[in-house]
Amino acid sequence: MIHLFLYSTGTAEDVAFARPIVRRLHESGRCRITLGACRDHGELLRDFADAGITLLLSDAVCAPHGAPLDLAYLAPVGAVPIDTSFRQYDDTRAYDWRDAIEVLDRQLAAVGLDPMLEFDERDVPMLDFAADVDVPALARPSIWVENRFVADRFGYFAFDLGRLARTFRSFDFLCTRNPHVDEPNVLGVAELTPIQHSKLSERCELLLGMTRFPFCLTLTETNRLKPKAMCGYDPRTTPLFWDYAENPLEILATMDAVVDFVASNLVERVR
Repeated sequence: MIHLFLYSTGTAEDVAFARPIVRRLHESGRCRITLGACRDHGELLRDFADAGITLLLSDAVCAPHGAPLDLAYLAPVGAVPIDTSFRQYDDTRAYDWRDAIEVLDRQLAAVGLDPMLEFDERDVPMLDFAADVDVPALARPSIWVENRFVADRFGYFAFDLGRLARTFRSFDFLCTRNPHVDEPNVLGVAELTPIQHSKLSERCELLLGMTRFPFCLTLTETNRLKPKAMCGYDPRTTPLFWDYAENPLEILATMDAVVDFVASNLVERVR
């Protein structure tokens, strides 16, 4: 059986979006898998160890725009290094399941191997984390707010959390960055780990974010059909990412649009 060493020279979002590839290859039984990552990205992959997949971590910490060195050096003897980073090709940056498979196919072809997975638009997997972690109990119906600023040149949107809190008093707003808002229903959960964030988001009624990563942590099967929005982008020019059948994700440009989105979807959720 062929032994693949899967790693990413990209950023944390490349590592996260490669999870469905790892899972599908493992389930196919067509190859043995070892994973590699920068040491600060190990948590995004650690749950695969419970499935019998070996994880090798570099001493290097990922730079803002990717790994500081080619992690292929971690590959075990006899393993075929496969870089799953989306950013290595100019035409695979939509961060879709189709792109994930295209990146894999090109890497396999480069070493003389045939494709191992087929794209099916009716069967788009999510980025689920299998890790069993403790998360805080929710006292009331809650809305997830991914309000962290990250290395995205378009990610300058600022949620008016005070406005949201006063408009929707019967809901708590869980913020992944210190909200600095003196409202009893605006709560900070910044101290939690990325996997805890993913699991806690599954308990929320609605999901708001600003960038693909870390908002992609909410892309789980439980959250598949929940109302969700990426905020601060022009919907006329910003494409969806990780699209799938019945994807409810909306692209919103303004705070007014966010308030309208929350209002219209909360009515549906509480019926």
